[in-house]
Amino acid sequence: MSIEVKICGLKTESALKAALDGGADYVG
Repeated sequence: MSIEVKICGLKTESALKAALDGGADYVG
């Protein structure tokens, strides 16, 4: 069983990059 991670509330490009670098599967 795998866990999927979604990070919500990103408003800046740097926050988006940090979420993706941190292993988020989905962002919003």
